[in-house]
Amino acid sequence: MRLSWGYLELLALIAATLIGTATLVGCGSSDAADAASTNGGGVSGVHASIAFLQSGTQTLTPGEVVDISVQTKPADNYAISFRLVGDTLDASLSQAEVVAGSDGAATVSLRASNGATAFVVRATIKDGPSAELQVAVSDQGFGQVEIVPVNQGGRTTDQWVGHVVSSTTCQAISSDFPKVPDGAATAVAADGEPLLIDAAPVGPSLAVFVRGGYYMWGCTDINGLVASQTTEVLVNVVNKPIDVSQVKLDVSLEFVPAAEDWTPLLAKQWGLMMDAFVGSNQSEAGALHDAMQANSSDPIAFGEASAANNWLDHLDAHLNSIDIVQQLTLLSEVALNAQLPQITGKVDAIAGAEGHALFTLDSVGSVSASDAGVPAEYVMTLTVDPKDTVLLGGKLFFMPSRYIGTALEHSALEQYKDQDDFADVLAKLAQCDQMSLQGLQGCDASCMLQLCRSGLSKLWQDALSASAAQQLYGEIPMQLSAAASFDDTAVLTGFKGDWVGQVMVGDITAPVTGEAVGKAPETEPPAQ
Repeated sequence: MRLSWGYLELLALIAATLIGTATLVGCGSSDAADAASTNGGGVSGVHASIAFLQSGTQTLTPGEVVDISVQTKPADNYAISFRLVGDTLDASLSQAEVVAGSDGAATVSLRASNGATAFVVRATIKDGPSAELQVAVSDQGFGQVEIVPVNQGGRTTDQWVGHVVSSTTCQAISSDFPKVPDGAATAVAADGEPLLIDAAPVGPSLAVFVRGGYYMWGCTDINGLVASQTTEVLVNVVNKPIDVSQVKLDVSLEFVPAAEDWTPLLAKQWGLMMDAFVGSNQSEAGALHDAMQANSSDPIAFGEASAANNWLDHLDAHLNSIDIVQQLTLLSEVALNAQLPQITGKVDAIAGAEGHALFTLDSVGSVSASDAGVPAEYVMTLTVDPKDTVLLGGKLFFMPSRYIGTALEHSALEQYKDQDDFADVLAKLAQCDQMSLQGLQGCDASCMLQLCRSGLSKLWQDALSASAAQQLYGEIPMQLSAAASFDDTAVLTGFKGDWVGQVMVGDITAPVTGEAVGKAPETEPPAQ
């Protein structure tokens, strides 16, 4: 069959049209454009910047074709990939990748979809940053959406981020909250300022999402957007529950006991310590004499020399004017009244133990957990209520005599800076270097000084162990309630508030309270 020239010309025109149309690139292979940016010509731009020359939302009618351009800085022949993101339907681009001109500019053609929708054109410099251009398509016009967050959860934010996603519902995208699908129209505004999406397409259903950081958000579905009008959309905002599964905090608890109960509690424990210090002898001289004899290399020879030289009488006369117990009592008053003990420790998450945390006791005042003779680790309850209040509760233990005695030691060594340890302080208080005990063969004045020192140290150890000897363990049941602080993803980073508790020793209970502070551990600066 012979074809007429007119029919041949028509076929040629159709072929040319198809070839031209085939150069348009759709969004079906979302990663193809990004991959092309690494395979084509052009240079990378790790430190470059890129921006679309068009501003605001590009409003198009179905099938409309427009040129869109980007400008890069500093100008260079960068490889730039273009990609359609979101509910693009059948929209397409003329090229997936272009090389910017010497002026740093690049242009592609965008063909709008045949149906109403909203999406984003993303332009990316090879190995560098991206820029996005919002696009809305409709044959019924466009309306402005004012997003109004209704925040009833009590949290605050400096900035709101609003999104409008076309052709979907809040339920359909809820599994990804607080993230939203790529290609959503986006607006950002300071708290209290209007949050506006300037052009949303009339026709499709819209999901309106708003968030403050990534710790509070909400979503509302709307239909029936009216062209050329502003539609106010109220969005109820809910709080993301605070995450304590990664908690790691340093904690300090101010210690403010009721004086009318705390003072007699300490006085009673101090009395027990001094009873243990002098022991069954009921006298300082007798207690020190027996302790020196027990520590001597030959207790029998010590006893014989003591009897022959009336050492007990000499010790009694020497210590009568010194009164070691009275001096220790004065030191204890200085130590215990100078500063109330602050409790310090750490709170760490326990994997798989929801609602609980590990509290590691560092110190009670100047006394470490080991010096206080108590466990360092305690399992406590840890929760955060819907009002972002941290609730930490549990019970701590301490040995009253070890706490009081160790606090006294630290305070005394601050006063007697010329002494190396507390045994030396005791020897100084008792004036061991002035005792005139003679007659023990092989033990000169220096030897007797050391026996006095070691004897006093033994008596002091008996005082420190008074609580354990009488099984008088101190308990501090406590409950902390504090305002939580958290990061942008609602992970607990600290708290500040108050705690209440009791110090219970024997038949005496002293209510206690104080400020409670938790904060992230300080990290050491990197080595230079």
